Amino acid sequence: MKRVALTAELIEQIERIPFCAFLDERGRHYLLEKVQVVEIPPNKLLLKKGTFGEELFAILAGEVRVWERLDEEVKEYARLGKDQIFGEMSAIMHTPRSANVSTVTDVVLLVLLKQHIAELLKINPSFREFLGELGLHREQENLDLGF
Repeated sequence: MKRVALTAELIEQIERIPFCAFLDERGRHYLLEKVQVVEIPPNKLLLKKGTFGEELFAILAGEVRVWERLDEEVKEYARLGKDQIFGEMSAIMHTPRSANVSTVTDVVLLVLLKQHIAELLKINPSFREFLGELGLHREQENLDLGF
């Protein structure tokens, strides 16, 4: 995992992530101050099913796959790409990861830690609306996929 410096281009990409629409100027400034951006090569395990995590990830570039091993078979549930978010359920609700997530291609990720999510909620109460909607959507997706 290689940490990446924030450039004007990366800042523009970050500001296009859907949850940024729920942040005011102060919230966006805090996000850019606290966020980490990392590059990860293909075929790397990012999240392991059953573990707990304290990070929310947003994909700035590349593709990841959501999967699990069932006996001898690997079941792929989804592929996620640019501007999509994962890891939020464990970070926000302190629940175990519901699946594995691995990189498919070179990936650039925004990484937001749990304590920074909590601070963003204080700075921007409307951010809670986004997280609530995302949580409901993710729960429905998980039910549909049989998690």
